[in-house]
Amino acid sequence: MLFLLVSIIACGPQVDEAYRAQLSTERIQENETFFNPETSPLDSAELLHFGGLKYFPIDEQWKVKASLERFQNQDTFSLPHSHERTKPYRRYGKVKFTLLNTACELIVLESANKKPGYENYLLVCFRDQSSGKTTYEAGRYLDITIPEGNEVELDFNKAYNPYCAYSDRFTCPIPPKENFIPLAVEAGVKYSGEH
Repeated sequence: MLFLLVSIIACGPQVDEAYRAQLSTERIQENETFFNPETSPLDSAELLHFGGLKYFPIDEQWKVKASLERFQNQDTFSLPHSHERTKPYRRYGKVKFTLLNTACELIVLESANKKPGYENYLLVCFRDQSSGKTTYEAGRYLDITIPEGNEVELDFNKAYNPYCAYSDRFTCPIPPKENFIPLAVEAGVKYSGEH
């Protein structure tokens, strides 16, 4: 009986405690950024009532490997942003992956005007069936870096809201229409509309 119990536990889902600890630390640091008046996207009045960012529980099923198909010779285009603005971007490529047995594809964007230190930065902005319910209606973001090969890790536990979710002082990219995941991505940061 004891052998059977040990076998069941050993065959159960593996938990990466180091990963969970690292992600928990990152979430604490993100909240510290929001609580600090020098770095917060919130104004002083909103900070008085801010109770901290809320997150879905860390779940490793939302961390997936994706194949990256790079696009060649992409022209710069004006990506719509909030407040009826646009900024120049390029379609870097698309990622293909499976999420909860659902095949998904997302366009990967690259800013045409990169700031120093962000030369290898790529943006994956997306909406899903949780958008406007438990997450920010306009969509959430994932940051990835340009890989050497054709595989990237997408960790939806790290999905975050753009700063325009918290303040009209910011303008943020709007996810392309095709960047919709046909299921509720209950991972990463939540959004209730209250700051």
